[in-house]
Amino acid sequence: MMTRRLHLRLGEVVSSAINNISGLC
Repeated sequence: MMTRRLHLRLGEVVSSAINNISGLC
């Protein structure tokens, strides 16, 4: 369960990072 929650959090961070990069470009 902890690994799944961590994976979801990681996915959130990655998606937000991608959004920030596309916003900069």
